[in-house]
Parts: sequence; structure tokens; C-alpha cells
Amino acid sequence: MSDALAGEYGRMVGRVLNEITYSIGDLTLDELHALPIEDSTSIGFNAWHILRSADSIVHFVFHRESPVWREQGLAEAWGLPRNEQGTGMDLADVQAMRFPGVESLAAYGRDTTDAVVAKVESMDDDAFAETVSARIEGQMLELSRGAMLGQVVVSHGNQHLGYIHILRQLLGKGGASQSGLPPELR
Repeated sequence: MSDALAGEYGRMVGRVLNEITYSIGDLTLDELHALPIEDSTSIGFNAWHILRSADSIVHFVFHRESPVWREQGLAEAWGLPRNEQGTGMDLADVQAMRFPGVESLAAYGRDTTDAVVAKVESMDDDAFAETVSARIEGQMLELSRGAMLGQVVVSHGNQHLGYIHILRQLLGKGGASQSGLPPELR
């Protein structure tokens, strides 16, 4: 069996999760929770949402294992939803979410990135082709693992990373990119 896809998916997933984690590192707690656009979500929520989504998809949906979120008891420790990861949540509830600290959220980001990338890199090409089911926005979706990683983690994750960059600009923080273009594209 080949593992050609594992390396590619591992790099893409790792890049977006690392960039999201990096993008919150220089913020204050107030900036993490700020809402500079009416009816928007905070930088903290956007980061948490993608980290939780990747954590849940790779650990629970793909492997039926407990996500890092549950293993570390963060829902209870932080007073946040145990199962929700942001999709379909009420905007008022999302805007009211508070994270205990920038470093705590960043630590969850690093731990999740390490665990998720290791799981992705351990998969073979056949595993990426297998169909899995997940409830997303109230609908049961059946997608291959590769499509789910590409659409929900990489593509959707980069959309939220872009939103984080816009919110940072509105807060006067400037963009935050750890790596810019990957070396193979420079």
C-alpha cells in the first residue's frame, strides 16, 4: 500500500493548524475575545472552531477515538461545550464564549496539531478513499476521508484563518503568518 497522500495531507493540515495557532500567540485576552465587526465571531472562536473541527473529525469521525479536547478535559476546565465545535451554534452563544487564556488556547492548538498530523500521516491511501459519515450543520454527510480533510479542515480552515487575519487588521495587530508560502511554492 502507498502512503503518498499521507504526507501531502499531513503537510496541508499541519500548515493550517499551525498558522491558526501562531495567529493568536501575540494577542491579549481582550483581543482574543474582541468583536470588531457587528454580528461577527471573535478570533478566539475562529481558532477554537477549526482546532475542534480537525480534532473531532480525525480522532472521532475517522478513528472513533476521543479527541484531544475530551482527553484533556477542556470542556469542563474551560466551561465550554463538550460536543459542539461551533458549526450551527447560535451567534449569541458563540459571541459569549470565553477562553481562559491565549496560552491555554495555543497549547490546545499545538497539542491538537501534533496529534492530528500524526494520525493523518499514519493513514494509507486506501484509508483516504474510505467513506465516513459526519453530521455537519444538521445534515449527515458521507464523504471520503480525503474529501472531508480537504473540505472541512484545509479549505474551511483557511477560510477561518483569513477571517482571523481580517479581525487582526481591524484590531491594529496586522496579519500573522508564521511561514507564508510553503518552501516548495516559493
